[in-house]
Amino acid sequence: MTRLLLTEHLRNTLTRELAMEWHVCNANYFCSKLKIPTLEIVDVPNILGQWISTYKTLRISWCLIESQSWGQVIEVLKHEMAHQYVDEILQIKDEQAHGYSFKQVCKQRGIDAHAQGLPQTPINNTRTDALLLKVRKLLALADSTNPNEAQTAMNLAQKLMLEHHIEYLNQTRSNDTSLYQYRFSTLGLPKQKIQASDRWMSLILQSHFFVETIWVNHYSLVHQKRGKVLEICGLPHHIDMAEYVYYFLTQHAHSLIKKNKITQKQAFLCGIFRGFKEQLDTQQKQHQEQGLICIKNTTLTIYYKKRHPHVRRYAYKSNQHSDSFYQGLQAGKNIRLHRPIKESSKQKTLVLRLDSGH
Repeated sequence: MTRLLLTEHLRNTLTRELAMEWHVCNANYFCSKLKIPTLEIVDVPNILGQWISTYKTLRISWCLIESQSWGQVIEVLKHEMAHQYVDEILQIKDEQAHGYSFKQVCKQRGIDAHAQGLPQTPINNTRTDALLLKVRKLLALADSTNPNEAQTAMNLAQKLMLEHHIEYLNQTRSNDTSLYQYRFSTLGLPKQKIQASDRWMSLILQSHFFVETIWVNHYSLVHQKRGKVLEICGLPHHIDMAEYVYYFLTQHAHSLIKKNKITQKQAFLCGIFRGFKEQLDTQQKQHQEQGLICIKNTTLTIYYKKRHPHVRRYAYKSNQHSDSFYQGLQAGKNIRLHRPIKESSKQKTLVLRLDSGH
């Protein structure tokens, strides 16, 4: 992989972006008590970030910025700001860097306290792996040319995930350890404007795939611009499934736009995403009638609120529906999730195929 050249202009741009993020984090997590330090982007191996007390300097690794998402960069920034808080506000000098006081500061603010500064990948769970294997087998049955058989297989896959989720909630309590099981991921490229179709996609993931969603500020190194991206929070296997649905539902919708030469693209996208959600709503109602009622995951709520202590919510009016909307609505109701057709040995990510059901 060819490394991006860290020019002086790019270094200055990234430093300004980090300064903006520092001020946001200072207000959200530290009650604006910290004083802005000298921010440096350094190209040195073996560190992701570093707080240097003597020089009041906070360093972020160029390798981190280049190789990880902007959300991960902010996690490291928050980690180093926690060190700054212990040093400048609590003025604790006689503990180890990742000692008790530091861990308490991180715990109270939902910041990962591991020495690496990045959220840790949880140990593989045999029960979860077995669940995913069963879901994959059920999705393989959704390849059936019989529409009823395909629909039944997809319903069973959804039901199995719901049963596992309910069982997990019954066995797990809201404790400090369980919070570290949760992860976040950002989806898509930064958007200058959030469209109605984007909100429908967010609603699908939040309503049916056991994740919390929020639109957050994001800086794209490749495009060198700032925008909004959809962040999802949840257990790792739920995030995986939500990512699959997001990318390939989006891909499928745009392929239909191209195939049918749709001109009112936003209306069509709103229709197809709403149609897919209505299909999932029907499945959910059937599961509830069978006694499978999903209670709220309070531990995920705690994790989400610690990550985002100040959330603003808005109400939006839907636009008048057009022929393109109703065309998309029908297409969305016919979408079937199909089996994973390949797996990357490097990233261990599945690729789902979406079919229109025709």
